[in-house]
Amino acid sequence: MEYVLNLSDREFDMLRLVFQFASAVLVFIGLLIAAWNLAIASKRFKKDKTKESSDYARELRSEFRSLQINLRDIDPKELLHIDNEKLPDVMFYLNSYERLAIDLKNGYLIEDYMRASMGFSVIYTWKKTEHLIYELRSKGGNARYFEHFEKLYQRWETQP
Repeated sequence: MEYVLNLSDREFDMLRLVFQFASAVLVFIGLLIAAWNLAIASKRFKKDKTKESSDYARELRSEFRSLQINLRDIDPKELLHIDNEKLPDVMFYLNSYERLAIDLKNGYLIEDYMRASMGFSVIYTWKKTEHLIYELRSKGGNARYFEHFEKLYQRWETQP
């Protein structure tokens, strides 16, 4: 059985307009769904990044607690003449802050969260070890030692 529509030009134009309108409505609905999914994914990404920042700060603090050295017990001038036993622990501190600064620079962590969580520690550690870092730079012949840590300190020191 064969069906044939006998439509006038006007009826055909009306039918075409109805289908075009329906097509436009479906495209609009598809765009709304895509925007909704994008918003949900963005929120989920930010939540994951916040959790990652929190875990990172917690891990860093526990690593520092496990060290045999406490920077509060050392006079900054002693750091320039620190014995070989303590130097690896101090370097671990400095490398950890350099890694933190690089991860923040690359956007792997949320800077506002990390500043609220570790801001005092970053500023305190830089001030305590600044002379040692400059000494390491001059003796090692590399002016870029801990440059990201220094830039992080400068940024956080000037921002409230």
